[in-house]
Amino acid sequence: MSIQKLRSVFRENKQVRILLFPGFELARRLLAFTYSHSKDADYIRSLKDSHRGESCFVIGNGPSLLPKDLDQISEAGIPSIATNRIYYIFSQTIWRPTYYMCLDPAIVAAELEKIVEKGTYQKFINYRFKPYRKNWQDNIHFLCTYSRFSIDSSKMTFESLSEDLSKYGTKTATVTANGIELAVYMGFKTIYLLGVDNKYAAQRQKDGTITIDQSMKSSYFQGMQENAALGKPIQALNSNENYEVAKNFADTHGVKIYNATRGGKLEVFERVDFDELMKNIREKA
Repeated sequence: MSIQKLRSVFRENKQVRILLFPGFELARRLLAFTYSHSKDADYIRSLKDSHRGESCFVIGNGPSLLPKDLDQISEAGIPSIATNRIYYIFSQTIWRPTYYMCLDPAIVAAELEKIVEKGTYQKFINYRFKPYRKNWQDNIHFLCTYSRFSIDSSKMTFESLSEDLSKYGTKTATVTANGIELAVYMGFKTIYLLGVDNKYAAQRQKDGTITIDQSMKSSYFQGMQENAALGKPIQALNSNENYEVAKNFADTHGVKIYNATRGGKLEVFERVDFDELMKNIREKA
């Protein structure tokens, strides 16, 4: 049996997940415990409330993201948190993020060399990758993500974001939620989202059903159709639920989140017009 087939069985077979539950849950807790006593956790503690009362941008990688918008953020000197493959836009903009995160093991594994090489900003990557090298640059730090092991892989396994990132960050379906988590931890009181289109070929709803956006004619979408025809499981995101949790978390901490994305399908947060926002920021400067 191929590794891919084994992974599919592990994701979809509840009997297998019940059998493996104790071991996987113990391993997750042990990893989080080890991390909380590491030097990496000490660095995270030093960031607590380091931006108290400030505003920031959390930058997504959606197709609406424009280099000229990023340059406006740079010119205004507003801190930003960016994620995943954001460095592919660097050739078109003078902007660089203040902080960067990549927690998805698949993306870290595929992009590790680029993540390490691109930029001198502060970077946070998945703690599981720390053993991959003996020596890391001083601007590379590690975050441990955790959520309870779920018997039903279609259900969201957390109800809130983490109060203390030096213990663990929340394992989410979208790293943008982790960007919000980090921003709240650092004390930012106003968060603007940009380039967070929230448009995916497949979204998993609260009841576990999957909705397909057939307008997204990507190779990924075609692959899902082929998998469905072969009776293979469709991988989908719980991103809407993740954003609802992030909003509730921010609300309880007195943090306002606004969506300044040009278009897209994210309606969990109050929308603001990016151009008007930047005009107001310039007038107040």
